[in-house]
Amino acid sequence: MYYNRNLSKDINDKIPYLYYPISTIDHNSGPITEIALYTDHSGHTKKTYIAAGCCVNQPDIQKDNFITSILDDGYINVWSAHNEILDNENNNNNNNATEGNYSTISDVKISNNGKYIYTSGFDKRVEVWDRKTFTPQYIVGQQHKANINRLAVHLEYFDQEIVASCADDGVVIIYNEKEDNGYSSSDSEENEVGNWRQEKIYYSSSYSACDITFGIKNCTNYLFTGFECENGGIIKIFDIYQMEMLYRKKYPGRISCISLSPTGKLLSCGTFIGSDDDQLSNDIYLIDTETQTHINIETPQNDINLILWSRDGQKIVSCSTDDTGIIYDIRYLSRPLTTIKHQGFIEPDGCGIVSAKWMNNTDVLITGGTDSTLRFWDLNLGDPEIHSIFLNDSSVSSISLTDDDEWLCAGTNNGCVKVYSIDRDFISLWDKNNNNNNSSSSNNNANTSNFNSSNNTNLNSGSNNSISISS
Repeated sequence: MYYNRNLSKDINDKIPYLYYPISTIDHNSGPITEIALYTDHSGHTKKTYIAAGCCVNQPDIQKDNFITSILDDGYINVWSAHNEILDNENNNNNNNATEGNYSTISDVKISNNGKYIYTSGFDKRVEVWDRKTFTPQYIVGQQHKANINRLAVHLEYFDQEIVASCADDGVVIIYNEKEDNGYSSSDSEENEVGNWRQEKIYYSSSYSACDITFGIKNCTNYLFTGFECENGGIIKIFDIYQMEMLYRKKYPGRISCISLSPTGKLLSCGTFIGSDDDQLSNDIYLIDTETQTHINIETPQNDINLILWSRDGQKIVSCSTDDTGIIYDIRYLSRPLTTIKHQGFIEPDGCGIVSAKWMNNTDVLITGGTDSTLRFWDLNLGDPEIHSIFLNDSSVSSISLTDDDEWLCAGTNNGCVKVYSIDRDFISLWDKNNNNNNSSSSNNNANTSNFNSSNNTNLNSGSNNSISISS
């Protein structure tokens, strides 16, 4: 793992700091599906928490699918979550299920106030974890009957929890802790689990709910959902206060991802074709959240993995399976502003650019591709690539940054989490704790925790030695 410093001699003039490789968490699992970071400023010292979900390729063998850590301390916890046998209905339908049948974690989110960590899985449920102690609290989402694809946490609420999930069965569920939040649920199916209320707003259908996000600014009462169906895609807008659907429109392209602009005024929607036989549109759709009118942006990308807005709301980055990212200026949509590309394929069957993040303290975009490289782009330059970090083993599957840009974490397709920081002093801390962990690994190297289906709280803890840490 090394830095390519040959891209620019004056790199420090473009990136105010470089990231030092602190450690590699080698989990030996399937791809890291999602990484969430949260920085806690409540104590006398700042603590940064990480939660990462894993893909389970061999459910009869792999148990540990959830990684947590306090990065400033240099310790790693590995957990077993989303056990399919704990779902009574699922267990009745699957006589071959065993205690080892743990499912892929599809998404990970952390509360705005840091109270909870939320994980969704292919076991059709959402698990709620205490962020400070990394202990499971509740299982919700049992009304889903198919794999959950994405989670959304409402960004405008810091004093209460409002979360939503969407799944392959087209079902969308809103969750909130029992507080007086102004909701009206007279026409919604409602179920309570512990301190949580669940409200199903969309019911089972023949199309899949692939992405979901809450509104911000002037549309905080909106919940946006993108669907894939046989002959195109559907966008729905739901009013979470009045509990009614405000907008439903079918589009000629299958919806793969959605993203809301920083102002909340525009919803961008990426599409995918799926196969060479499809005759569907592969446009990008921009929907005005106030008027519900839309415009199409023609794109050569057949399969768009993600849509990302710049912090000023002027640019859209469309990242695709062909390892390209096309940047559009929303003021001049007749042609792209520029195209960025990752070169080479370490894994021929890679999914292209599946994760990208804007740095928070500078106008630099970070993308990860199938060339096992994190690339840094200044889109204001004619030659935008200004820096790169080679991960040296596998395609990048997930990227996450702290709000202050101090920590950068990248997940890979072979189950590793690469940890970087602008403070190189953490290297010695992780080395020290790694040595301590190795000396006691035969007794209790890593912690795992399971759920009890009868009371939806944590049941027991154990140990597992399937993880290694290296610098």
